[in-house]
Amino acid sequence: MAEIAVNEEKKVYLGFKGMADAVLDDNNRLSIPAKYRDNLGKTFVACCAPGPYPCLYFFPSQNWDDLCTELNDKNSEVAHTPELEWMRRNLYKNSEDYTMDAKGRFTLLSSMCKYAGLKDEVIVIGNMKRLEIWDPDTYAAAEAASQPFNTGSIPDLNY
Repeated sequence: MAEIAVNEEKKVYLGFKGMADAVLDDNNRLSIPAKYRDNLGKTFVACCAPGPYPCLYFFPSQNWDDLCTELNDKNSEVAHTPELEWMRRNLYKNSEDYTMDAKGRFTLLSSMCKYAGLKDEVIVIGNMKRLEIWDPDTYAAAEAASQPFNTGSIPDLNY
């Protein structure tokens, strides 16, 4: 009997939400909070966040692949602007594949910890397609700076 190949489509996960505390040990080992582990996946991609606020982004592999596809879309109006080229270069340069052990632990590169100012305590924030890893003081300052955006006109989500 012939085997039928099944095309199992991978889906982008859009449900990272909430916030959790975590601890970074002296060897830069971090344990992902249990509520995020299954959806992040045992193997995932971490990168230094592009933009004004130094934090780390953690993407499930499929979400990372989809982001890369979007950033390399030749039909995009901004695909080959100098700004996007440098953003893409810095994003890929500062990205690494990680694999968690059975307890959700892995060791971050010291350069990533330095970039995000991570020390002992960190906060993990769900942001739809990704997790964000922040130093608590840096996050508090960024949140305070964002207050003018939170009082303006926020679009109706129609949900």
